[in-house]
Amino acid sequence: MDPILTVHGGLIAVTCFFFHSRLAIQDLSPMGHQPMVSLCGRFCISFNGEIYNFRDLSAELLSLGIALRGHSDTEVILEYIAHFGLEKALKCVIGMFAFSLYDRNTERLYLVRDRIGEKPLYWFFRPGKACICLGD
Repeated sequence: MDPILTVHGGLIAVTCFFFHSRLAIQDLSPMGHQPMVSLCGRFCISFNGEIYNFRDLSAELLSLGIALRGHSDTEVILEYIAHFGLEKALKCVIGMFAFSLYDRNTERLYLVRDRIGEKPLYWFFRPGKACICLGD
């Protein structure tokens, strides 16, 4: 597990913490484990679902010289987001999914579902406390 740490005035405060239990289909190696942090270290993702066109997106990233660590659709969408931005990535991705994405630079948490909403995304927020759950 990788707690997302941010330095504020010399003190370290945990701003976001992901837990993940995964049904591994694409990449059974440790390179497919989640939560996953992007190569640049900016983004952290907890992903549930399947990206149908991840091989095409992976080939596009490789053609740009972006070397992937593993073979999972999670890593492909994460690196696609890191390289092209969340908005463009969501326009290019085909699949069924729900994920939470934390941006360390902006300290924003994004909760995302596929266009049809096939994968559930449950969340609860109370000022000062938050609980988010992705699940089947």
